[in-house]
Amino acid sequence: MPAMSPRKVTPSLRLDSDPSSRTGSGAGQLSKVRWSVVFDEVELTAAEISKLAKEARPLVRSGGKWVAVEHADLEAAAAALEERAATDQLTGAEMLRYALGLEGTPLAGGVQIQGASWATDLLRTAQEMGGEPATTPDGFVGELRSYQREALAWLGFLDAAGLGGCLALDMGLGKT
Repeated sequence: MPAMSPRKVTPSLRLDSDPSSRTGSGAGQLSKVRWSVVFDEVELTAAEISKLAKEARPLVRSGGKWVAVEHADLEAAAAALEERAATDQLTGAEMLRYALGLEGTPLAGGVQIQGASWATDLLRTAQEMGGEPATTPDGFVGELRSYQREALAWLGFLDAAGLGGCLALDMGLGKT
């Protein structure tokens, strides 16, 4: 009999975009999407969640171990999938809003985006850049302050992600 894992699993939503269905480009790129919930490494559909919720002690097998799933987490997962059931197409900007927790009722583990889309590319770029400090431009003479380094890093990210942007600084000198 496989071992029982003592750890608590946190559910997250998975948004899978179909790369063959993409139309357009950039933030307006439209893709067909499919929603599921992931407990640990186990992906579950709405039907599987419904079946598990009826069990006295719901268990999922993950990495060779059985993991207990809380009924409250199953209820939250079912509600999150129900809320998104009619959403089968999203733009890149909408996917990004879901991934950042700005749309819909979130689950404790957030939203994972898979597949090829503008949003996945943008999020990957952000993760790869991480908190890399900005390098000062060639020919620059001087020392940047911390907020200037942060602004330079932000502009570098926008450029690497293929986005435009500008910074405005209000120095608050009381010019009236």
